[in-house]
Amino acid sequence: MLIQAQVQDEHRGTCSPAAGPSELMRCPQGAAAWSSFWWRMATARRKHCDRAFVERFRKTPSPQTSSTRFSLCQAQPHSAFMRDVEIHVLGAFAEAEDQCLFLDLVMHVTSRDQCYITQSGSNLRTVPASFSRAWYGRLGEGEWSDCSSASAFGTDVVVRCAFSVDEPTIGGEELVVKLETGDWKAPDIPLCKLQSEGHQFRLTVCSGVMFNAGQQMAGSSLLQQWLAYHQAMGVDHFALYDSDGSAAEIQQVFSVSADAQVSYFPLWPSHLSEKLGTISRTEHCRHCLSVVAEAHCLWSQRGRSDWVITLHSFDAYLAPAPGHRLDVVLNHLESKRHEIGTVPLAMLDFGGAVNSNSSWLVERYQHRAFEPVRVLAEIGRGNPRDECWLNHPGVTMKNPLNVWGVYDHYARSIFGAIDVEVPWQLLRVNHYVNIFAERCASRFLPCVVRDTGLSWILPELEAKH
Repeated sequence: MLIQAQVQDEHRGTCSPAAGPSELMRCPQGAAAWSSFWWRMATARRKHCDRAFVERFRKTPSPQTSSTRFSLCQAQPHSAFMRDVEIHVLGAFAEAEDQCLFLDLVMHVTSRDQCYITQSGSNLRTVPASFSRAWYGRLGEGEWSDCSSASAFGTDVVVRCAFSVDEPTIGGEELVVKLETGDWKAPDIPLCKLQSEGHQFRLTVCSGVMFNAGQQMAGSSLLQQWLAYHQAMGVDHFALYDSDGSAAEIQQVFSVSADAQVSYFPLWPSHLSEKLGTISRTEHCRHCLSVVAEAHCLWSQRGRSDWVITLHSFDAYLAPAPGHRLDVVLNHLESKRHEIGTVPLAMLDFGGAVNSNSSWLVERYQHRAFEPVRVLAEIGRGNPRDECWLNHPGVTMKNPLNVWGVYDHYARSIFGAIDVEVPWQLLRVNHYVNIFAERCASRFLPCVVRDTGLSWILPELEAKH
């Protein structure tokens, strides 16, 4: 990577004997320069913010101490198009502490041709070079700083930078960050100051990238009842994504009378680029952009939501213990929230015999599998303990401040954060797999166990809707 950074750098003049390690690394002057670089790297005192940067990511998460925080303005992605790649900045979050600004941001990079990397028509991968290159960042017109980059699952790249700042700089309402590596230049990244007291939302539920979101059952909109149900359970913010604009009318109707707030991102893949829009409209890859939306939703809620969870479609329902709403779990976790990264939730298939002709899924299907599906084959296991959440494809509820990578059923927490497994009897996800076809009988576990645990909420739903 160091050699690559030396070859790629175009913008920082020539080296002098007084140059620091960063400058020497960028200036090709033969073996003598490399010898000098390693000597300086071994003996030089790193800048204050560089040292604080390392210490910051080694320590266990603690309650918020910084009152000055910034996030990507309007939570909208920003894109730049180079000769060979397109770069999409999905989210950014920065905190000021002790005259330093610590920035995390997430990007998805794809080539400018019609090729893309995926796995069996599932989630798109970012170009691998995006997390193997050496990135440099600059705050406003300040000095360029070395940044670190990594990828949790290969679907995006997370870049972290540290900048020295003064009070007038962080006292403003908006900052601009520049980021580049070689001839790749990310778009200017605008950061807007967040409110200093508390979070705006307690729980944000994100959808996957939907298409044909107007589907109905017995004359009732499936998306509309999905929204109504989760609002009744205590969700106070939804982030909806689609590839065809089909959720527009439904979310407008719901928003008129809803207590919860809805953020809507229509034509999400096409909003990023023509190429990604085309991919999302192909039959074999309609859900391929969902992982990009999931990353955007997670990062957009840093500093805004206590918790974030992605339910990929309107056939997945959060289901607390009978007679309880979601606060039964959220209240229990609150005292330890600053330490928690991921809360994995098991998913149970619901289907089997139709209970009634009701349009409400929670009344229509009241038979489930007797337990969550587990992956027992050695090649697919993530943990030797059978019951571990890494051995079953469930759903993850995340503290966005303590999670840096997401991928469908899994998430990766930051160093030092803890993951808390919740018993499925307390909180789970009901997966209504028989909405459009009989699927329960053909799956690993048939839906034969009677379960009316959500019937108590029906009178409230019917009265309001």
